[in-house]
Amino acid sequence: MLDIDAKHGGAHLWWRSNHHRLLPTRCYATRSGGLHLYYRHRDGIRNSQGKLCPGVDTRGDGGYVIHWFAAMLPCHDHSPEAPFPEWLAAQLLHEQTPTPAPRRHHEGRDDDDRSLAGLARYIERVPEGQRNSALYWAACRCQERGVLSQQAETALLAAARAAGLPDAEARRTIASARRKAI
Repeated sequence: MLDIDAKHGGAHLWWRSNHHRLLPTRCYATRSGGLHLYYRHRDGIRNSQGKLCPGVDTRGDGGYVIHWFAAMLPCHDHSPEAPFPEWLAAQLLHEQTPTPAPRRHHEGRDDDDRSLAGLARYIERVPEGQRNSALYWAACRCQERGVLSQQAETALLAAARAAGLPDAEARRTIASARRKAI
């Protein structure tokens, strides 16, 4: 099962970037506004917390799940449980899947979305005292690739908020990255 936690900006970005890659499968709303996506059992998939992205957890061997449908929360997709996605299994079954460094040339929207999701994960995971410099670095990488659009800025701001940066400080940091490139 995939648990997409709506309280994490990175999880929201991960969902927006990857939901089109997931086969239709049984999906329930959670009490916190997130989603539980159910898949057929796959050997080797264990419980994880934030391994795919902060706020995206898995439940597998040895795990349990709250069945929110029993609490009268809606079922968003009544499809039968799909096989667990191979591309997710590959990420979960390896110790650490490195996020590729953003490329300097524009390669298309999917690559931009994946890079942006990786940058958001990086911002959310840095310890206090490094958050502002991490946000500046990520915004500069977006600017270099020509993808510091409103959508990218929104994703970076969500990640900064999830990391604990005040909104005004995060906006100033991103603006500074924009000015650097001019």
